Amino acid sequence: MNRLTLPLPVRLYFSRLLWRLEFATARVRFTARRFRRFVMRQPLAVIKTTYEIVTLESAEHGDVESRGWVDDVGQSMEPDAYDIADKKTRVSLALEFFSNLGYVEPSSSAFHPGIWYTEPEYGLGTREYIEDGELETRAYHLYNFTDAEQETIFNGIGG
Repeated sequence: MNRLTLPLPVRLYFSRLLWRLEFATARVRFTARRFRRFVMRQPLAVIKTTYEIVTLESAEHGDVESRGWVDDVGQSMEPDAYDIADKKTRVSLALEFFSNLGYVEPSSSAFHPGIWYTEPEYGLGTREYIEDGELETRAYHLYNFTDAEQETIFNGIGG
């Protein structure tokens, strides 16, 4: 078995059939095939963020002042080596992401693939809201999650 020392406190041991990652606190073993899938897996599961800003004037017209992407690349929900050592999955990372945001609500009360989540109170209490009446709302969209993963996230949020 060959040994490769990485700059992180991680060692990677590999042979033709078995790969092993060693951390200070844990060891993770992969078959060569599973490791390739882990490293080369495309596309990555991400959460992309959009925004909408409603002003008093735009609300009178029933529209938004502006909308667009906050993050069109997305926040990766793929577990890294440390997450794998901690037995975290794409779903648990997504639920942790939403938990850190605070309150989010799904776009529908019934699950369907493609559902997104809104943080309705994102702009409340900001200077723009108090002085100008601008309210920003953010929405979070799941990309490259399986339907089963999306449903598990939906149920985990309390949809």
